[in-house]
Amino acid sequence: MNLTQAILNISQRVDGLERQLRNMIRLGRVKSVSGVKAVIDFAPNSEDDYLSPPIQWLAFEAGEGIKWRAPSIGEQVVVLNLSGGVDEANAIALPAAYCSEFSPDDTDPRKTILSILDVFKVTSDFDGNYLVEADSSVKFITPAFLVEASDVISMQTSEYNRTASTANTKGTHTQTGDVSIKGALDVSTQIKTPTLVSYSPGAFSMTANGAVLSDATIGNVRFSIHKHKVNKEGQPTETPIE
Repeated sequence: MNLTQAILNISQRVDGLERQLRNMIRLGRVKSVSGVKAVIDFAPNSEDDYLSPPIQWLAFEAGEGIKWRAPSIGEQVVVLNLSGGVDEANAIALPAAYCSEFSPDDTDPRKTILSILDVFKVTSDFDGNYLVEADSSVKFITPAFLVEASDVISMQTSEYNRTASTANTKGTHTQTGDVSIKGALDVSTQIKTPTLVSYSPGAFSMTANGAVLSDATIGNVRFSIHKHKVNKEGQPTETPIE
């Protein structure tokens, strides 16, 4: 081999090594997704197709804890060629890098935001606030659900439904608005109305046949000893006897 041929061979090898080096790490856009593999478009703005074979993308959890999230069509990824640029099939896509099609609405560095299809959003910040927003519903399925709020729990809704075999509330309950009860009402201590009427424990009961009042005070008159004399027609004839 003469010197010219040796130099040519070295030049060709250098060109090949440079090409492999350039192909080791590249940016691309997801073209299609099938199963756990995606096809990457390395020239998304070109009329010519420069596509990878189906390759896996990097999953952040893929063991006993597993997380599934397929990349979106058009999502920008970094492709790492594990063969050193020789075999494109031996590569993996590392999501993701922001692009014009997918960019965050809020870039506050003190926030962490997860947004899915503009219908579900979770936001947390460095001040300890956590916000969940859903266009449809949020459902929890668990044997027990515990909320510990040292200050306040506030709920605003047009309709509130609760189904429970037993519902226990401890502390003072204040109700603004009408109360409709379908079923038995058991009051173990006292029913009180403002100023006018008060009941002793167990004095008032109500069934489908009507109400029974055994001992109550209305306007300072105690009904257990409050009586009228009546005539034959059952009409009161005299002032009450106390």
